[in-house]
Amino acid sequence: MRKLFRYFLQLDDFLSAIFVIVLVAITNLAVFMRFVVGKPLTWSEEMGIALFIFIAFIGMSSVTKADAHLKIDLLIGRFPRKVENVLELFRKLIMIFVLVVVFIYYGIGLMGISVNKMLPVTKIPYSYLDVALPIGAALSLIHLVRKIVKQFKDKGDGMST
Repeated sequence: MRKLFRYFLQLDDFLSAIFVIVLVAITNLAVFMRFVVGKPLTWSEEMGIALFIFIAFIGMSSVTKADAHLKIDLLIGRFPRKVENVLELFRKLIMIFVLVVVFIYYGIGLMGISVNKMLPVTKIPYSYLDVALPIGAALSLIHLVRKIVKQFKDKGDGMST
C-alpha cells in the first residue's frame, strides 16, 4: 500500500512530463503540417491550450511538493527559529485556504457553469479544461498536508526550536 501511495505522490510529475511531451509533439506536427505539407491542423491550437492549462495546474502540485513557490525570504533568518516555524505554518494554512476555497470550490463551480460551453473546433466542453483547477489543487493540498504533518513529526509540536 505504501508503494502504491509513493507512486501516487509522483503522479503530478509524471502527468506534467507527459503533457509537455505531447504539447511539444503537437506543436511540431502543426508547424510541419502548416509550412511543409500546406494543410494546417485545425485542432492543434485548442489542444495546445488545453495541455498548457493542465501543465500549469498539475505542475502547481509539483511545485507545492518541492516547496518551490515564490517566497519573500527577506525576513527569514532574522527571527528566532520558533517564530519562523509559526510563520511557516501560517503560510501553509493560508495556502490551504486558497487551495480549498479558490481552486477547489470555485473551480468546481466554474466547471458547472461552463458545462454547455464548447471549444469551437474540437467541440470539447470547457468543463473538461476547468477540471484541471480542482485536480491540481487537490494534489497540491495532499502535498501541503503531508508537509504540515512532517513539520509536526520532525519537531515534536511543530513549533519547537
